[in-house]
Amino acid sequence: MNYFINKKRSVIAHDYSMAMLAWLFSWWLRFNLEFPYFNWEMSIYVLPLILLVQGLVFNRFKLHRGIWRFASLPDLWNIFRASIIGTFSIALVLFISIRLEGIPRTVLILYPI
Repeated sequence: MNYFINKKRSVIAHDYSMAMLAWLFSWWLRFNLEFPYFNWEMSIYVLPLILLVQGLVFNRFKLHRGIWRFASLPDLWNIFRASIIGTFSIALVLFISIRLEGIPRTVLILYPI
């Protein structure tokens, strides 16, 4: 039983770290692979909010319960939907909270990719 709990925790940690890397990498791409890019503080400032929203979407689509050895096309479809709905949810939450000030719109386009 302990093995499955640790495995689930590692899957969740992986998902959160990939969401974080996708967010930071989309900013990096937006500013032509330059670091530090203009307004980089904003990307770090909203990162906890991004992880919270994306984590809720991952939980809603139950992406943490699958084992990749047995992944199928419906699993891929769920990942795609979670990515798109997560991006729209993030855009909505950022619009409500900070009016998307300091967030380039192209980052929101690059994030799910």
